[in-house]
Amino acid sequence: MAVDCTQDDAIISAGRARELTNAIQQLRKSAGLDLKDLVEVFFEEEEGVSIVEDAVGKNVPYFEAKFKGAIPLPWRFAPEWSVVLKRDSVEVGGSNVFVSICRPSVAAADSLPESTGKVLSTLQPSDFSVGQEFTFNTDGKPTTLKEGVDFWLSSVSKVRHTKAIDWF
Repeated sequence: MAVDCTQDDAIISAGRARELTNAIQQLRKSAGLDLKDLVEVFFEEEEGVSIVEDAVGKNVPYFEAKFKGAIPLPWRFAPEWSVVLKRDSVEVGGSNVFVSICRPSVAAADSLPESTGKVLSTLQPSDFSVGQEFTFNTDGKPTTLKEGVDFWLSSVSKVRHTKAIDWF
């Protein structure tokens, strides 16, 4: 009886997902975070390289289970007001990638004016519930935003809702 030891794409991407998970856990540890501390994770690969993004895309359920729904996302989806707690270059699948552990933040719709984004940047996801409306005044004019339409409680929620990545 012969054993087939060839590695298919699913096995390779699962291995890379575990490498990324290990790197994230090490960053969390070096940042002094506990397992209960919620974070958002973003990664940045070299131009034209998508090894990590492919591994994440093929292993979304694994990351959802491992990180309580906080699936690592490409850096391009990080709100400009993200607060980086720890960032480091790590090797995943033979490729160098920057991984950033960030404090959770509200993610704004791309169509909102910059002044509205500045207001949202001061708020915490824990200030809201799913579907909640938020009203504030800018230059004496009231503005009402709705969670799930104008802003989201995490970047993962925004990317999933807007279908900004085809693997979601």
